[in-house]
Amino acid sequence: MLKNSAIFSIYELKVIFGESKLNNFTENFISNAVSTDSRTLEPNNIFVAIKGDNFDGHSKVSEAFDKGAGCCVVDKKFYEECDLKNKPMIVVDDTIEALGQLAKYHRLRFEIPIVAICGSNGKTSTKEMTAALLEKKYRVLKTYQNFNNQIGVPLMLLQLNNEYEIAVLELGTNYPGEIAILSEIAMPNYALITNIGKEHLEELLDLDGVELEETSVFSKIRGRGVAFINDDDERLKRYTMIMDSNVRFGTGEGIEISGKISLNEMLNPSIEFTHSQGKFSVNMQTFGYASALNALAAVSVAKFFEVDDNLLKEALEQFV
Repeated sequence: MLKNSAIFSIYELKVIFGESKLNNFTENFISNAVSTDSRTLEPNNIFVAIKGDNFDGHSKVSEAFDKGAGCCVVDKKFYEECDLKNKPMIVVDDTIEALGQLAKYHRLRFEIPIVAICGSNGKTSTKEMTAALLEKKYRVLKTYQNFNNQIGVPLMLLQLNNEYEIAVLELGTNYPGEIAILSEIAMPNYALITNIGKEHLEELLDLDGVELEETSVFSKIRGRGVAFINDDDERLKRYTMIMDSNVRFGTGEGIEISGKISLNEMLNPSIEFTHSQGKFSVNMQTFGYASALNALAAVSVAKFFEVDDNLLKEALEQFV
């Protein structure tokens, strides 16, 4: 499990949750990190008891206190039935929501740009490729493994510290409204949607539902941010008329980042990129046409953040 050093004082916890939700806290309380895993919890951590489909973190609250947890975040039902009422606890309706509130507060401590990666297909590959390109110039925080849901995204945001210069976060969805929830927590400055396709149709119903879900990230862009738009996707290209600040990428002409793609006999892509400052070509080690489309998306972000062509070429040809 990822560790962090997100510090919270008693005064900050009162701002986040309200004083009435805090029980048995001293006025000089200050934590040194947030944890959802009792196995790796360290003294003075805030332990958030997450209840999932197959496991309930409330069963580890007593163990967390034995290990020196500074306080625990628990739900009302547990608090009413437990025999730990003399311990410092934050009592909430929903501990997953509480984790998001902690992460959102921590995110507001930093002015670094956050790029949200969404879409039906290719999110993880595009996230990895985007981070690899940006790392040629910046210190990058990127989503670890599949930490792209209402537990994972907050845990990634809690990783933020002054060492990072930019963050690339993957936002996933399983049901209507989840992208909006994650966007409210992460407050991205920039957003990229890979495509609109058939995903989770048992919940999102049809492509209109998928589009509504994925594009909700655009409405949550913070400040004077930018939408990176796949011009090859018929549904997404319409958002160039909706989003005033946008960067288009795709295989067509007359857009900010354009690519001509060919595949060799081993299905490794070669791409000739064209942008407003010039051209460059790459021969990639990845496989298939889709990986070339991911590269177009990643380059659109990297060029916006002024990564030189020679560095992009080096990173793309090294990328596996």
